[in-house]
Amino acid sequence: QKTAYEISLGLVGSEMCIRDSDKVYIDMTTEQFEFSPAEIRVKSGTRVVINLTSIDVLHGFGITEYGIYESVAPGETIIIEFTADKQGIYEIYCTVFCGTGHPLHKGLLIVDE
Repeated sequence: QKTAYEISLGLVGSEMCIRDSDKVYIDMTTEQFEFSPAEIRVKSGTRVVINLTSIDVLHGFGITEYGIYESVAPGETIIIEFTADKQGIYEIYCTVFCGTGHPLHKGLLIVDE
């Protein structure tokens, strides 16, 4: 059963999010030109573990404010882990040029109080 906070993640009806007491595990895909889910919402202090899979070509994953700059090869999955300890709204973006729609390849990390 999903918690109210997981419902606020917009992940109801999927198995993209699993929570334990202090971590949230998110299965995320990236492909031209989107992340899915495109929005991650967590409480400040949460340890976030993202299993990021590239569906089609080489992609990147960046959140400047957290010093995260990763890349993932087609068909591969990488693990990105960090503590969401800065409240605010942060842009997630592709750090590797992936085609003509690359500038639109974005998502959001929302860290609530």
